[in-house]
Amino acid sequence: MPGNGKTISVKALMHGLATRPNTIPTLYVKSTAGDYGSIYAIRQIFKEACRIAPCPIIFEDLDSIIPEDTRSFFLNEVDGLESNDGIMMIGSTNYLEKLDAGITKRPSRFDHKHHFDLPPAPERAQYCEYW
Repeated sequence: MPGNGKTISVKALMHGLATRPNTIPTLYVKSTAGDYGSIYAIRQIFKEACRIAPCPIIFEDLDSIIPEDTRSFFLNEVDGLESNDGIMMIGSTNYLEKLDAGITKRPSRFDHKHHFDLPPAPERAQYCEYW
């Protein structure tokens, strides 16, 4: 659901990892579009994650950044992470039902789901004041 604090929660996580004594880098992905195409972008994301591990890869609005024509390639890259210690993937979406079952239902991909309810107005105001 839009406006429930997913992005702010992710940014708080990223801030916490960046400001700890032993910083942990984060790859924050909002798009796979670019001059070289989505497959190239996906390959570069996972290559960089392996290079800087330990790190989380955060896919913001997963339902819209992985085009249908590159979904298979994306899933192959995800499966290749099984042997890479220190890489955690986080994906957010407002439309879980739009995601391919290969992404949402297969263990070791995005197998833990957390539903963020719409917070009450005072809590939303606190988010805004904090950030």
